Amino acid sequence: MVYEEQTHVAAPADRIFGLLVEPRSWVQWWPAVRFARSADFKPLREGSRFEASLEIGRMKVTIKPRVALCADDKALAWSTLWMGTPLRQEYYLQSAPDGCRVRARSQFSGPLSHPLKWLRLDRLWVAMIERQLRALRLTAERM
Repeated sequence: MVYEEQTHVAAPADRIFGLLVEPRSWVQWWPAVRFARSADFKPLREGSRFEASLEIGRMKVTIKPRVALCADDKALAWSTLWMGTPLRQEYYLQSAPDGCRVRARSQFSGPLSHPLKWLRLDRLWVAMIERQLRALRLTAERM
């Protein structure tokens, strides 16, 4: 199962990327995040591990992903388990003359992805990503 959301941000890609790779900033702009930090307390890079405590609806969950891709000002991707289901979360940035297009892609896989969809629990994640992109846009445009 793959879900994609995108938004246009009237800010440069490096500003947006800076917000994405700094987990300690997430509590300031990502509505679901209650706590986040990288294992080494540095910005994310390929191979980094991080921990994030999320509140999605009434559900509280802690994820411990590993960064699979980190391409400066272009892309960030990480993998983890969410509700026992493998999840790969990707962000792609495409610069434009008037700012940047940000695309978020969530991919759930494995045998538990189907019950996740049947129970509509995947919608919680998708709604969270929609709110995240709106807040990312507002934060980057105000900086």
